[in-house]
Amino acid sequence: MLSVSYENLDESTFDEQSQALEKFHNRDYSPALTELKKMFPQSWKNIQLRTMPFIYSVARELGGALYSVEPSRAFDGVQLPEIEAAIRRMYEDTGITQTMRHAHEVLCIQSGVALLCLPDTAGSSRISVHVLAPWRVKPERESPLVKDDRSIKKWRVRLPRRETIYGTIHEEDLILTDETITWADGSPLYETEENPIGMVPLITIRAGERCGSFWPAVNSDLLDAQIALILSYSDLGAIIHAQGWGQRVLTGGGMDASEIQVGPDTVLNLEENHDFKIVSGADNNTVKGFIESTESFLRLVLSQNKVDPSALMSSGAYTAASRIVERADRMQEKLIHQKAFERAENRLFGILSRWTNAIRGFSVLPTGGVNVRIEYHEFTQPFDPLHESQASQIRAESGLESIVEQIAKERGISKDEARQVLEENLEIQRRIRANQEPTATLEVV
Repeated sequence: MLSVSYENLDESTFDEQSQALEKFHNRDYSPALTELKKMFPQSWKNIQLRTMPFIYSVARELGGALYSVEPSRAFDGVQLPEIEAAIRRMYEDTGITQTMRHAHEVLCIQSGVALLCLPDTAGSSRISVHVLAPWRVKPERESPLVKDDRSIKKWRVRLPRRETIYGTIHEEDLILTDETITWADGSPLYETEENPIGMVPLITIRAGERCGSFWPAVNSDLLDAQIALILSYSDLGAIIHAQGWGQRVLTGGGMDASEIQVGPDTVLNLEENHDFKIVSGADNNTVKGFIESTESFLRLVLSQNKVDPSALMSSGAYTAASRIVERADRMQEKLIHQKAFERAENRLFGILSRWTNAIRGFSVLPTGGVNVRIEYHEFTQPFDPLHESQASQIRAESGLESIVEQIAKERGISKDEARQVLEENLEIQRRIRANQEPTATLEVV
């Protein structure tokens, strides 16, 4: 029986757009070159591609809301300190925070992202968490009404399989089920095709929904803006280069159009009744209008995506005040993403624990009854350091927020670590005051 994909009929367009966004995020500008060839089938070789990291910059700007500062993680349900210490070592070795930050960047530009947890090789104790764009992950659903990834028993994931001696990467589909992990040709990923953890080691995070489709629509507006930006300035560069100088022309006779050669080092010489003049195809007003139109479009796209245009298009106007206003505008989407990542981190802990136990051959870490509680922190540039310091002191004295909680938020550490920092700082202050006190002396009366 053939498997059925209940995706929309524009699946190829979705994959193409998602793949293009992935390439631009990795600063691979080949999709822009493809579009340039479509615009100028004959003369594209003579146009220099002017690339710029628009998608990359937007991803960094939007994707830094949650994991730029190390979040505080509490593992509720873990009783033994040595087990918690082992879990924290696992998170540090695996680089979970860095991986989740990258996943947040992908989510912001793709509207969806998947996390795949696999050991590096058979028998390896190192587990890697791979961040995948939506075009790489295809669920095989029994119905288009299925939207919870836990209800899907079979997944098809596009992954690199081998690398040639010339550096070329060959990609194939990896088939994931609760029972097996194999390549599409049936060969196992590791020594056997058995899935040792008994569950699909895949987590999906989605920023929205699309009726009938598993993945939400990609942010094609950002893709269009990236392509428009590159093509506009590439076209403008070609215009200035080809028409900025005056074309020397001799008129007065007939000449076949196919014989005309243009360029700064070429004269159009017509044999009869010569009349020499210089023709220019573009002026300063045309170039200025071209640039203003492009930048106006980019500013509108950025503002609709809750990014202050001055953050990406200016070097000096992005003040602390504008950043505060921008954070307030992003708060709603930040809360949506925060809930999605909290759910993903809880599932991620279960998968990592199962892989660790399977690799060791016995139960090392708990796989159930543990809740990963996350407290996110964000670095904020003080708008008024003096008044913010006074406000912090008032909050501590009124009992609204302890000094320990403030240190934990500011440094992105747990409360226990913040308490230790506070004790060390207070001890240093006591030593300084003790050294500054005058020594007692006898006064002669």
